[in-house]
Amino acid sequence: MSLKKLARPAARAAWRRYSARFERRAAARYLRRERFDRPLDFPIPAVADPRFAAAMRGYAQDTYREWVYDIGEPCYIEPERGFVLSRRGEWLVDAFLYHHRVEQTPYRALLELLRRRGAVETLDHAVSMRCTTEGNYWHFYDDFLTKLRLVDDVGLPKDVPLLVGEALWRQPFFQAAVRGPLSQRNWLRHTAVLDIRRLIVAVPMSLQRANLEYSRGLLDAPAAVPSERRIFVDRRPSHSRSLTNASELLPVLRAEGFESVDVDGLSLHEQMAVFGSARLVVANHGAALANLVYRLGQPADLVELFGPRFIRPHFAWMAQTFGFGYDALVGDTEGTEDGFRINPDALRRAIQRAEKAI
Repeated sequence: MSLKKLARPAARAAWRRYSARFERRAAARYLRRERFDRPLDFPIPAVADPRFAAAMRGYAQDTYREWVYDIGEPCYIEPERGFVLSRRGEWLVDAFLYHHRVEQTPYRALLELLRRRGAVETLDHAVSMRCTTEGNYWHFYDDFLTKLRLVDDVGLPKDVPLLVGEALWRQPFFQAAVRGPLSQRNWLRHTAVLDIRRLIVAVPMSLQRANLEYSRGLLDAPAAVPSERRIFVDRRPSHSRSLTNASELLPVLRAEGFESVDVDGLSLHEQMAVFGSARLVVANHGAALANLVYRLGQPADLVELFGPRFIRPHFAWMAQTFGFGYDALVGDTEGTEDGFRINPDALRRAIQRAEKAI
């Protein structure tokens, strides 16, 4: 192993030790809200494949956390990931959901501060809307917008600057939201190190009914409509976890009355309309299924397709929470490392099971 690879973990550990005092001070003085729960401890849907049940059991005991810091001392926030640093260069690691996924350490931000010697733009107050999952459509609903639900409880003015990372800022769905129903908020593109006198760091608990209902309300979505529409949502081959035999499944789906939907080509409002009228959905697991929130108030059934290496609970939880019908198929690895195939006959049987439940 190279000296560089050895030095990085040692430097990170040393910085964490140096930052411990700031972490303790933030927890003691500025932690305004904190709660814990196990949102994935719900009845496992009756899916035939034992791999699905095994995965769901693995998530059931995961403990989730929600917290809000109202940092009442000047601090810095850097633009690349949204890391928070004290005036002494201490690192507030506890600033994100999924913070364990952040492999990058904000060395460049610290070097930039040292180079500028504190000569950076200053704001009296701001809210960090930064996430480790910026730009992802599901996390836009579950992690990002719901920060505002917690921020509103702090009692800040509606024009408080909201710091948004570049990865999300560039997304068409974000731009559609902030030019429309969210236009009254003070969105600030976070592209430079900022010196904040009072910084709010709000981290909502993932997988909460209130999150999705709140996000739907913020976006002023139209009401779902009575409909028998059937849609198939695949992921383009350019995405990870793609179906390798979609061409074999399409005849089955067409025979059962499904239309194929490419959400990558739809605007935010078009996605609202499509899913607001979708009675039966077959879909590869992916962020596009966050759009099921637009079906609230009307019945819906979901048949979710998984690769064997990526079985996740998000939409089984969502179906359970909002009373949607649910079934799942777990395919077999084929082609690329995370590509997979679904047996066409198994898909036909899953659709027929859903039809009987309607």
